[in-house]
Amino acid sequence: MEGTADAERLERERVFHDQAGIGGRREDRFYRTLTAAHRYQLRLLETAVAGSEVLEIGCGTGELSRRLAATAAKVVGVDLSEGRVERARRKLTEQERGVLSFRAMDAEHLDFPADTFDVVCGGAILHHLDVARALGEVARVLKPDGRAIFLEPLGHNPLVNCYRRFSPEVRTVDEHPLLSGDLERARCFAGIEVEYFHLLALGALPLALLHEPTARALARPLEMLDRLLFKLVPPARKLAWMVVVELSGPEPNTVLGSGPAG
Repeated sequence: MEGTADAERLERERVFHDQAGIGGRREDRFYRTLTAAHRYQLRLLETAVAGSEVLEIGCGTGELSRRLAATAAKVVGVDLSEGRVERARRKLTEQERGVLSFRAMDAEHLDFPADTFDVVCGGAILHHLDVARALGEVARVLKPDGRAIFLEPLGHNPLVNCYRRFSPEVRTVDEHPLLSGDLERARCFAGIEVEYFHLLALGALPLALLHEPTARALARPLEMLDRLLFKLVPPARKLAWMVVVELSGPEPNTVLGSGPAG
């Protein structure tokens, strides 16, 4: 029965992303307004991928993979949605084809040998997956000195969760923003570092619906205040909207539980 449930879950995800995708105009404004987490992940990746073999899971139409391919030795982007993968392939230039490729693939069952990649990354993808199973696969395909870098939403802020309940049309029914227990499932890695983003900065989001440039100008100092808040008041980190998780020292033989954690 578990296999049937997994197959049905993956099919719902595939159909949703093939037909509609995630995010509408309102959510896109939010992501364009609060950029600190995204910028931090890019800084980590730009340092890590130079001359490396890179896997992006949940690559969508390939924007991040294309950016990383500018300095990486090889980049492979995989996504469950065949429609998105095909759109990514259509955008490939002749110059990119020697470095960059896209494949339709289930990130919980990666079709790569062990120890293939130097870097595995993704943006807002783990919370669509069985976290333990996906991280086990990431650990398996990473080389022993490899790194995994993910940007993900957290699920503890009551205001953010209230918004999510009133906007179900822009997300899949099976996704679950990461909870504390999900981060603990990263024990198939010897090293885990988590950076937290966007709590006070959430105050800029209502303004983003009225005037984006003003909202972005307000967001920058609020994001700086968030860094100070999370440093001085660690319990506040749990209420962050986003985290960037950096994993190292893969230990692929570690036995993991599965499913969402509370």
